[in-house]
Amino acid sequence: MTRTRLAALLVAAAASGPAVAQPPDPNSPKVVLRMSRAFIENLTSRTFDDVAPVATTQKGATIVGTTRVSGGFTVAFHKSPTEAAFDIRADGTVDTDLGVTRRPVCVALDGHAGFCAARRITFDGETYAGGPVAVQADYASTLDGIGTLRRGPLAPLIRRVARPVVLRALPDADRAAGAEVRARARDKMSEKTDRAVAILNAVHAVNAEVIQKLRDRELVPERGRPALATTDDALLGGLGFPEGSPPALPAAAVGPSGPVEIWVYRPLSPAQRLVLERIHTEAKRKWEKDVKPRFVAEVERHSPELARRAEAATHEVTFDFPGAPGWHCIRFFRELRDAEPNTP
Repeated sequence: MTRTRLAALLVAAAASGPAVAQPPDPNSPKVVLRMSRAFIENLTSRTFDDVAPVATTQKGATIVGTTRVSGGFTVAFHKSPTEAAFDIRADGTVDTDLGVTRRPVCVALDGHAGFCAARRITFDGETYAGGPVAVQADYASTLDGIGTLRRGPLAPLIRRVARPVVLRALPDADRAAGAEVRARARDKMSEKTDRAVAILNAVHAVNAEVIQKLRDRELVPERGRPALATTDDALLGGLGFPEGSPPALPAAAVGPSGPVEIWVYRPLSPAQRLVLERIHTEAKRKWEKDVKPRFVAEVERHSPELARRAEAATHEVTFDFPGAPGWHCIRFFRELRDAEPNTP
């Protein structure tokens, strides 16, 4: 290459400057999935109050009595423009009324523990997943009385001798009981939230199937890194938005009106709308014959009550949503909006 040619190339490169990324086309297709907070709250029991008998042996002692566990679940949404996540939290108390017998004495104990268990559930645009369960609990017991299995003049002496021995043993017993409360709370919380996550993933499998059908007809964007966000009343996941921007819905989409919604931005010509309406008719038949039976079968494994309501579930499609030109909305499972919470 001659020096003249090389100089010309360098001058041209300098004149052109660095490449500038083109701004995204505001009219490009977009899709937003909105999962309502109300539906998520209905996946857990609001309150619990369980009384169970205790009958066990430990270190040669026979322990009988009752344990009462009471409290409630709450769902906390933390607003975020970049993450779709929420916390399920259980706050409650454990109260015990126990009799501990080890010859020659029997001891009456009352115990109390306040506990808090929490787990964060995240959505990455494809899957809901639960994080580790965090538990706090402290157990403390009080000595109600000491009796003896022997009668006669030695009974008072046995009680006096046993009392300091029992009091010295209480701190270790309380620590062991506290560890057991934390372990049981962790297991119960994992079981409860795993069930909620499984139902959320079953719902999302239906959403993903619908979105793929729309993608096959080039009505929604190709797969890519999703835009995620959490509002006061919903989780959002979107495609077709600039990187680093949260998914956005039109102003007309005020608050979730159903448990699950798919919003699609795609201006349609009259011919395209006619094709889409025909697709919708075909999709309704597939929903009744294939998609809904699979969904109901999956949900029934985790919540028979929710599955019974899902049997009557329908979906609703609104083309060119009022006040939002170019936006179309698909609402799923409106019959599940007021579903009774799961029982533990």
